[in-house]
Amino acid sequence: MKNFLINLSLSALSLGALHAQQVPGEASFGSSAQSLSNLSDQAKISVISSFGGTGRPGSNANVIQSGNQNSLNLNLTGNGNNIVTSQIGDLNQLNLDLNGSNSQYVLEQSGNSNELQMKNIKSSGINFQSTQKDGGNSLILQGGSIGSLQSMKIEQTGGMKIIIESNPIFGKP
Repeated sequence: MKNFLINLSLSALSLGALHAQQVPGEASFGSSAQSLSNLSDQAKISVISSFGGTGRPGSNANVIQSGNQNSLNLNLTGNGNNIVTSQIGDLNQLNLDLNGSNSQYVLEQSGNSNELQMKNIKSSGINFQSTQKDGGNSLILQGGSIGSLQSMKIEQTGGMKIIIESNPIFGKP
């Protein structure tokens, strides 16, 4: 099983550029569709439609946990958000620091030792979906002080590691 480390600049996704690092010294460059299609079935990232919000003040959070030592840390500011999480297995971690309104987050972890971190994320009206299967996956999204997260769907299997950082120069993660 290959382990990949992908470091994506979210602003680069908007501009159509992607850098995927497979092993030291060997890199693949190209458009999002070309580079992502070459990564096998371990990681798929696609843009999806936005979310109109719940239309109500406050936010909803639905949490399912089955297994041992699963954790969810949630810091949420805003109204009209809908968060659905599912952790099936052991030692799965969700650390969420979200600020915005009328967004939907669907976060699924199955298997053991999956990690999802969303730090300093700003969003409005987005639909964000993450699926981590077969254990050992890591997804880290680091927001910036400028711009907001875009709608997207990320699927990881079998030990995939992805880091997505906002780019303060362009202001769009």
